[in-house]
Amino acid sequence: MKMAVKPLDEVKDASKILAAIKYKSFAKAFFAVKKWTDPKPLGFDLELMPLTDLSNVHVGDMVHFDVSFMGKPFSCTQDTIQYMTATSNTFGGPDNFSLYSYLINGKAQFRMPSAGQWVVNVYVRQDVNPDGKLKELVGKCTTVWYAGTISFNVKP
Repeated sequence: MKMAVKPLDEVKDASKILAAIKYKSFAKAFFAVKKWTDPKPLGFDLELMPLTDLSNVHVGDMVHFDVSFMGKPFSCTQDTIQYMTATSNTFGGPDNFSLYSYLINGKAQFRMPSAGQWVVNVYVRQDVNPDGKLKELVGKCTTVWYAGTISFNVKP
């Protein structure tokens, strides 16, 4: 084993460590059997929900998403620019372009430019401090990263 996961309070001389990260990832893939039914939230810390029938998306269609963090709509603030990305190996060729949509009132949307498999992502960074929501992690890590992902296919 080359690496082991340990909380800061179990590391000798942890004062030399600049950052310790806890990573929480949530992923969903959507498809329909016979017909699309609107999915229900699963209660993830970072929840991405499609507001569009993802079983029948074609090039040029708009797809809409609802994003919540800790049960509340996740949005841009005056301090942060929150956004959702969309990527596909069929868009951008070797340059690997991505689409970006700002999260406003917990909503994001994209007009799909190419057919193929697409992945949308949202990342959230929360610093750990004694006065914050993550105070139980003080001494164990410095930052918590949340990742939410949805994959779906776009038809020609």
